[in-house]
Amino acid sequence: MTILQRAFNKCLVLCACLLTTPAVIAAPYSDLYIFGDSLSDTGNLFRATTSILGQGIPSEPYSDGRFSNGSLWVEYLAPLLGLTYNADHNFAWAGAESGEEGVLPIPENLQQQIDDFITSLNHSSADADALYIIWVGANDILSMSDYNNDTINSVSQNAVNNILTAVGNLYESGARNLLLMSLPDIGSTPRAIQDALETELSTASTTFNQLLISAVAESSIPLVLFDVSPLLTDMVSNPSSYGFSNVTDVCYNETTETSCGSASQYLYWDAEHPTTRAHEFIANRVSQSLLPNQFISSESRLTIPWLNVVLANGSTETFSAALQLANDGSLTLTQSQTITPNGYFATPATYNAVTGLLVVPDVFADDLYYQLTLQWQTPVSPFHVGQFEVVAVQALE
Repeated sequence: MTILQRAFNKCLVLCACLLTTPAVIAAPYSDLYIFGDSLSDTGNLFRATTSILGQGIPSEPYSDGRFSNGSLWVEYLAPLLGLTYNADHNFAWAGAESGEEGVLPIPENLQQQIDDFITSLNHSSADADALYIIWVGANDILSMSDYNNDTINSVSQNAVNNILTAVGNLYESGARNLLLMSLPDIGSTPRAIQDALETELSTASTTFNQLLISAVAESSIPLVLFDVSPLLTDMVSNPSSYGFSNVTDVCYNETTETSCGSASQYLYWDAEHPTTRAHEFIANRVSQSLLPNQFISSESRLTIPWLNVVLANGSTETFSAALQLANDGSLTLTQSQTITPNGYFATPATYNAVTGLLVVPDVFADDLYYQLTLQWQTPVSPFHVGQFEVVAVQALE
């Protein structure tokens, strides 16, 4: 039993300071706009090739124009943020690189996608309350002429510069909530394994990510970076934790046009693209990095996406948690899942096992944000219920 489960194995009681007038929680963002490549394209390339060639790419058994066997991460993400997925707000194109227009009219690269979005505004400002996501760079890496260090550094730096140009144009148009995604380790994909380029593509992925992380840290424009690499690496290292039995082979073989019978057990659908199950894990983790701690009145539930439990020896265990509110005002732990923070999550809640203090920042309720400080009250006997008591509530501006 973990320290979190021991600490919360009794009913938790919160005073009525916050919970006496619960409200339905609004979505943290008003809308969702996506820019990128095949990891996010839910049909743009398919519709264009259907119009031009008379047959859409990709065709079956790919799922409705997606480079996977089902929904992509952005489709899973929208409802997790309290939004309805709108394909018209997805400007991503499969095959896109980070730069300007390529040799062919399609796919549209990142700068063209941004231009299309700005044109769609019709001289009005972008929605400042919407979330804007850019996930691109993999095709820049895969299109390298060679993988010597100079080429890797040059192409990676150019791609990061292009992303910053896109960020600047979005910000100038009025966008304010900007999320960038790092690259997974392309060196662990079936394509890299088949081409014996594991080391080269891993080096290129790492170089790109390091440059992107540095650029975000130095940017004068407020940015959020979700580092997807640790999550995908963990899927490869600990496949059973995600229900995968195969993380190196493809489920669908494009050469033989045959597919496995159990895609949900595979990390990769084809040589480069994850299965819909992997996309769902990505969406869940991204939502944890974006959502505040919330009291959801319609479900009588307090959610804590990221809870650090600081142990007596100074080490930290990290969880996501959900507490269910009962009619008597008590809260019981209904969900506890170990997570692996990547350094770019929102501010976590912290429980100190020595002092018994639980600090929950940025609790969203009644259209306001609060910081809660709670003190664990140890049961005086086996017949009493352990509880947390709220010792401070601060409304945040």
